[in-house]
Amino acid sequence: MKRNKRLRRLVVGSTVAAISLAMASSVSPWVEAAPRASRQPVDEHGNPVARPVPQPKYPKGKPAQDPLPKGERRSAGTTLAEVQKQAMKAQGANAGQKGKPGATDPAVGHPIGHDHSSMMTGTSMRAAAVQGPTGLGSETGGRWSLGPVLPSPAIHSVLLNTGKVLLIAGSGNQWEGFSVGTFTSVLWDPKANTFKNIATPHDMFCAGHVILRDGRILVAGGTTGYPAYDGAGNLTRDWKGSKKSYIFDPIKEIYEPTNDMNIGRWYPTLARMGNDQVVSVAGLDEGTPDRGGLDTPVNEIFTPNAGSTWDAWQGGQWSALNSRAFPQYAHMILTKDGKLFYTGQSTANNGQPPGLWQPYSNTWRDVPGLPYRWQRNAGGSVLLPPAQDQKVMVMGGGDWALPALNDTHIVDLSAPNPAYHEGPAMANAKMYVGAVTLPDYTVLQTNGAAKFREGGVHDAQIYNPSSNAWTTVNSPSVDRLYHSSALLLPDGRVITLGSQVISGENELRMEIFEPPYLFKGQRPTIGAGPTWIDYDAAKQFTWDVTVAGGASIAKVSLLRPSATTHSTDTEQRLVDLPFTAQGGQVTVNVPTNRDLLPPGWYMLTVLDSQGRPSVAKWVSLN
Repeated sequence: MKRNKRLRRLVVGSTVAAISLAMASSVSPWVEAAPRASRQPVDEHGNPVARPVPQPKYPKGKPAQDPLPKGERRSAGTTLAEVQKQAMKAQGANAGQKGKPGATDPAVGHPIGHDHSSMMTGTSMRAAAVQGPTGLGSETGGRWSLGPVLPSPAIHSVLLNTGKVLLIAGSGNQWEGFSVGTFTSVLWDPKANTFKNIATPHDMFCAGHVILRDGRILVAGGTTGYPAYDGAGNLTRDWKGSKKSYIFDPIKEIYEPTNDMNIGRWYPTLARMGNDQVVSVAGLDEGTPDRGGLDTPVNEIFTPNAGSTWDAWQGGQWSALNSRAFPQYAHMILTKDGKLFYTGQSTANNGQPPGLWQPYSNTWRDVPGLPYRWQRNAGGSVLLPPAQDQKVMVMGGGDWALPALNDTHIVDLSAPNPAYHEGPAMANAKMYVGAVTLPDYTVLQTNGAAKFREGGVHDAQIYNPSSNAWTTVNSPSVDRLYHSSALLLPDGRVITLGSQVISGENELRMEIFEPPYLFKGQRPTIGAGPTWIDYDAAKQFTWDVTVAGGASIAKVSLLRPSATTHSTDTEQRLVDLPFTAQGGQVTVNVPTNRDLLPPGWYMLTVLDSQGRPSVAKWVSLN
């Protein structure tokens, strides 16, 4: 296979005290590309027949539930802290040799002798990379440009119904900040291109989050303890999860407390149900003074409390739901019949098969057909547009000791016996995939690395579900590895942000992608019409719409804003709206299925017959 080359760049830094909007550029040597992953033989369970490194035993104290047949190897015993440690050793970090060059502090990924007094410190890094095409015309390839430099890392990214973007770092995987209680969140205003520091009440690093019906953000879990090692570099204590729960108010622009979870969670998944309850699964618990966190199989549910002395959300209560083990940051998608679909992708993959889970009855149905289950770490998962089709695509993924994959698989959850089938391959193998649903009923995939936290893959493609094919577009210039994300803005642009290499340095430059549909001429516009809509089947809702001469209205949709971290996003979905168009107006009917279309704020978008989406209008479905 032909190898590509690309020009490396320097990671840039900034400080909270001096927010810089300057662009950064530099020149560094050319490096050779990493090869595309090769397929491995698999057993009947879809797992590699032979793994290149021995796997540790399933550790004492981990969940007893084992979804894999007896005798099959597991990678669950390798904690993230151990993985990071081994990867640093493989790169010559000599971890655990305190005081020597390349040695580490008790926090993962912080070489002693480097100045990490600020979590915004950057340094030059070299790694093999893959470079996709550039220079395509904007109408076919879109356009990338550097955006502002962030004042702090973007570990979690949430689009708010105010149009602003909440970026949460917490301690940002930086021991120094954690040890002195320095936790950060910032609010970015895309229109004004300004940042605002948000007081962050505890360490929300590696929490879970979900968007509530009224537009506020529930953030639950996080970090109460970093891992520790003995003098030989052996892990003696893993990460510890937090029980804390807060709600971010996008109008007040502050965090407000709600009741805490019953179990600490680090790397949890939060998923909102159609009835407004929120399910929390997975994560490392709070540990004890003698040990770090362990994967918890206990799932919880958050229920609004209308009779609370606070409001219903702040007064909401967490309660135990059931026991079923899931891998950390399990990718969960709410189906139209009220189940949660675990796609098979996660951030600490243990080979657990995909399946449909009814959280209230705790019933489970395997969804077969997904191969290479051990390599589904930090791949992409997306509910393909429109959501009514109930088709889910998974993309790529990797493993700390195995190369990334370039395959995709698609499942039709509305089929009598859902099963994955192979889809069109991506151009390059990658993990840390950023998958974004676009308002023209397509999906962008970007970001990624060829292997665990190194080897940036600089490419982007757009998948069209109608043709079941990828179209390659222009490539970004910035590495997007671990802790990266991609997110759609209401104006149709996509931002990519965040990235962290194995030694801990954060990428602070934002990059902005303007998809090809922004270069096809005059876009439709949405004018006067309601902001508040509801599920009443007898009602219709009408907006003024202007389209360019010769074009007509082709589709109308509601697009849920993203809340993403670690390639996981339980919110993202595009729901098609039945409509009629006449006399400069469009009139829609709203689907009444709350599991298909959960209540909350959405981006209303009109797509014309030339494939041009309007700037979105925010509407609230209640």
